[in-house]
Amino acid sequence: MTSTRVETPRIKKVYGGLSWPEKGFPAFLCVAGETLKKQEDSFDPPPDGIEVILEASSNTLIGLQQYLDTLQRLHCKRLYAIMEPRFASFHRDLTLWKRNVYPDLRILKTDASSFEFGVLKIRELLNDKRLSIPFNSKIRQQLSVFAKENINENAAFYAVKALSLVIGAFERPRGDATAQEDPKLRSWW
Repeated sequence: MTSTRVETPRIKKVYGGLSWPEKGFPAFLCVAGETLKKQEDSFDPPPDGIEVILEASSNTLIGLQQYLDTLQRLHCKRLYAIMEPRFASFHRDLTLWKRNVYPDLRILKTDASSFEFGVLKIRELLNDKRLSIPFNSKIRQQLSVFAKENINENAAFYAVKALSLVIGAFERPRGDATAQEDPKLRSWW
């Protein structure tokens, strides 16, 4: 009898994104991990992929608390959110929860410069088959009805907004270990 072992990709980094409740739409938590793909029979390193691990929505942060509690179990140490004055009370409540439950979690301002940038980056990753979204996901559902005209209505696309907050963290430029800076010889003259 032979057995087949299904290999699951290893998760290298895990980040979260949180869109705040606004305009009658719920808060949305998206947790994604960077997966290491299996090395193919070539000398090129395999491309890393991004996989959505967890998503949850609620009209209040208290409703998201059980999902926020899983961040520690998933080894998610960074949660990206929009830090604007209109969301100050939500940020304060999240900070109080963090102090009591998960003090190692860092709540950071997003790296994505805009919702439009995040959507374009999501589209690029999907086209390159580097982004994996579960089939019955709210994110997938919102992406299927998203059109260019909806770019200013980002409150209605709260799930896509939460994912766009996370995508910016994965797309940070990484330093090249072989790059060297030329010495500044002006001081020698």
